[in-house]
Amino acid sequence: MKTIEKKINLSDVGVGVGQVGTAVNDEVAKVSLGIGGVVTGIIGLWAVVCMVGGLAKGGVVEIIKGYITAITG
Repeated sequence: MKTIEKKINLSDVGVGVGQVGTAVNDEVAKVSLGIGGVVTGIIGLWAVVCMVGGLAKGGVVEIIKGYITAITG
């Protein structure tokens, strides 16, 4: 029985050297966007918790009064 040995080049399977780097960059971008989305969600949740805490402590009128005072000085 005779065995045939052939080296496979990346170009033979349709993947060039530049394409491998691009695939890695795409995955890094996906992970970065995912992390950014999670951080954004956490910040938004924290904002809601702070707003609920402010409403529970002082009410709507106090929140509006504090907001106007913060803007006008």
